[in-house]
Amino acid sequence: MIRAALAAPALVFALTVAPGVVLAQTAPAAPNAQPAGPAQPELTEDEIDAQGEAFGEAIEAMVEEMSEAVETAGGVAQAKVQLDAIQARYQPAADAFADTLTKFIDQQVAVLPAEARAGMEQARGAIGIVRGAPGMARTQFEQAQTAGAAAGAAASDGAI
Repeated sequence: MIRAALAAPALVFALTVAPGVVLAQTAPAAPNAQPAGPAQPELTEDEIDAQGEAFGEAIEAMVEEMSEAVETAGGVAQAKVQLDAIQARYQPAADAFADTLTKFIDQQVAVLPAEARAGMEQARGAIGIVRGAPGMARTQFEQAQTAGAAAGAAASDGAI
């Protein structure tokens, strides 16, 4: 039941950041495009794909840890403490990947023709999903844990 509660955000993440989805609207850089600011190495689609896959695997591991924490917790309060700790361990990876996506989108927008920029600007929505993935998972596990505890309490109140 708890795994099912997290299937939707995992699917949203996979569809949003899966290799090629965000990048499908990119075009080659204009021949005379000059980077703004200090020269930084440009990110390639392959690098973004690889980082996206690694982040997806990390999120899957985080979900497994959260599921186990909720199942073995001695109550709602203990589960929340454990979920907060797990989220804190994975949040830096989410933030780093979101920053990388931001950099990639910014560098693409800088060189894309005007008609292609709108699509890339829409891809910025994935950044919020990536950054929020650990918190969203924690919240859903907390809600499932709280609902399960409430249902258990209601059932025991009706027992003789």
